[in-house]
Amino acid sequence: MTTRIADKEANLVQLENQRSALTAERAKLMAELDSKDVTLDQLQAGLERLKQENRRLRAETDQQRQSKERVDADIQKLQAEINRVDVDDRMSDQAKKEKIESLKKQIRAYLQIMMTQ
Repeated sequence: MTTRIADKEANLVQLENQRSALTAERAKLMAELDSKDVTLDQLQAGLERLKQENRRLRAETDQQRQSKERVDADIQKLQAEINRVDVDDRMSDQAKKEKIESLKKQIRAYLQIMMTQ
């Protein structure tokens, strides 16, 4: 019984550490988004770091697994949008800047939602 309690406590500490790392990555990305000049590459890198932290989380319940999958899918959608802007040669520089600002707002709003969950 004591071993089982110790295992559960160790598991809880590990989960808390993983969640803390994910929260720190979210905060870091939020700070980057607040920077005026963020490139598409920086947005992509920030989302990739967030996705890696999300994948490190252990999911033990169906609800946790669904949450991880939803976050991963949402991040992939944002990354796909960044890729579309990056490869679209028809967009003017001004249009790209406006799209980057729009993406920053979308990502910032998404991160705000994630932080409240």
